[in-house]
Amino acid sequence: MLGSLLNMASPASAEEKDDFITTLAKWTKAGSDDMKVYLKVVYAQTVKHNTQYGERHKVVGKLVDLDGTALYFESRGKTPEQCMKPVQLLTTGAVVLAKKLNINTDHKFYGGRFADFGEKGCRTSFQVVPQAHQAHISLRGVFPVANSNLKKLLPYTHNYQRVDIIGLVMSVEEPPLKTGAAKIHLWLKDESNDQLLVNVWGITLVDKARQVQRGDVVQVDNVILTKSAGTSVSASAEDGGDSKHGFCAWLHTK
Repeated sequence: MLGSLLNMASPASAEEKDDFITTLAKWTKAGSDDMKVYLKVVYAQTVKHNTQYGERHKVVGKLVDLDGTALYFESRGKTPEQCMKPVQLLTTGAVVLAKKLNINTDHKFYGGRFADFGEKGCRTSFQVVPQAHQAHISLRGVFPVANSNLKKLLPYTHNYQRVDIIGLVMSVEEPPLKTGAAKIHLWLKDESNDQLLVNVWGITLVDKARQVQRGDVVQVDNVILTKSAGTSVSASAEDGGDSKHGFCAWLHTK
């Protein structure tokens, strides 16, 4: 599949020098028509979710630039084929040069920068970056590391906002639940020794969490934050394939 896509997309030249190539942090809406960003696919998946109009499909995933800044993306459709069409190149794991990005920096359902590549009128396009290109080489070891200071998460506890978190595993507890349900309590400690409870739901992430041990470092992307009495903050995470509402979170072990 990748071979055919390489033929369809025009590769970025290995010698390309362009004053308009930038990073996600420097992207501006005013200059979006000219700005270009090198991006690597961190992950991408197709999920089903229920809406008031019936069952729908979407491709969701995360990209990272040369500075380690992340960009969540999505493409929706009535069928898997429809939502896949605008982002097919991204599902192959290619390194790309993105043009005409339209970035939302305050999206309700994603913890950070977000782009909807399936929206009507989207003009974003992607060029394959050859493996010999310096940008491709530099991106091989880049991963978007989350915030390791839990105190900085407090402003994001309103309206069930999403964030990425990383921490040292202090305990992994699997509470008894009714048949068919899956949940794990994952306690994480940050760099200041504060602890956060992450409620991991659904068999996909629970299976991953069962492999985690005390002392491991894990990152959970796109968790939902809630604050109870006082300043007690907890988080919830569920894989998009398990969530009836299409809420998407990801668990990474270091």
